Amino acid sequence: MRFLLCCVFLALCCCSCTKEEAKRAAFETLQSIKVQRCDDRLDDNCDERERFDKYQRERGETVEN
Repeated sequence: MRFLLCCVFLALCCCSCTKEEAKRAAFETLQSIKVQRCDDRLDDNCDERERFDKYQRERGETVEN
């Protein structure tokens, strides 16, 4: 029963967002993990958090070239 509820919930979540929103959410999640790991190490030399729009623009320029 629990598995069925998880599948239904996942299906509803996937249907409610676009492919672009899913990509953005995944990217932001990975960036948050990166920042958290840096905070856990108490490292002062952490990279600045990258933004999805900038990432997409740079990726598009790389693909075009």
